[in-house]
Amino acid sequence: MDEFYIESFKPIIQNVGRYAGIPMLEIKFASSDDVDSKMSIRDVIGQIDEHGFMNVLFTGEEPCRQYEAIEELCLYYSFKLNSKTLRFHLNSTANTIDTGDMLRQLSRRFYYMLFFPTTVEKAMFLHSFLVARWFEFINRSDIAAMLSAYDEDQRQLLDYVTMVIPAMKVVVEDPVELDDIKKFCIEKKLRMSVII
Repeated sequence: MDEFYIESFKPIIQNVGRYAGIPMLEIKFASSDDVDSKMSIRDVIGQIDEHGFMNVLFTGEEPCRQYEAIEELCLYYSFKLNSKTLRFHLNSTANTIDTGDMLRQLSRRFYYMLFFPTTVEKAMFLHSFLVARWFEFINRSDIAAMLSAYDEDQRQLLDYVTMVIPAMKVVVEDPVELDDIKKFCIEKKLRMSVII
C-alpha cells in the first residue's frame, strides 16, 4: 500500500478558483523526504471519513509527486459501497507535470484541477493542452495567475491563464467575526460567499 507525506489536515473555506466559498478538507502535502510526516492510506481515509466533507483539496508540496497514493485513495472511494461521492480537487504548480497523458490521468481522478504555473513555458504547455481539449476539461480545470500591479513575472502569464486572482488581502472591520462565520460555514458545510 502506498504512503502519503502529509503536513496537515485542515477544514477550510476554499478561497480561490471556481469553487471559492466551498467548505473542504484541505490535505496539505509535505516533502517526500520528511519522514515524520509519513502516513498510511488507511490513516488518511480515517481523517477524510472523520471530517465528513464532500470536497477534499490536495495542495502543498506538489501533490502530483504522490500521485500513486492519491490514485489508490481515489479508487478506494470509487469502489466503497454506500459512500457519499467525494470530489477530489487539486491545487498544483504543475512543476512535475510534463505530458498530456499525465494531465489526462489526473483528470480521471480529480473533479477539479487549479494550476498555478510558475513559468511562462509551463503556462504555455498547460494552455495548449487544456484549451485544445476544452471538451474534456471544461469546468474541470483552470490555469491561474496571482496578479499584483507590481509583479512583471506574473503579468507574462496572462496570455495563457483562464483565471486571474488578485494578490491582495481583503481587509475586514472585524476579523474575529469573519473567523466565526468561516467556522460556522465549515461546521455546517455551507458555501461562503467570497468577499471582494
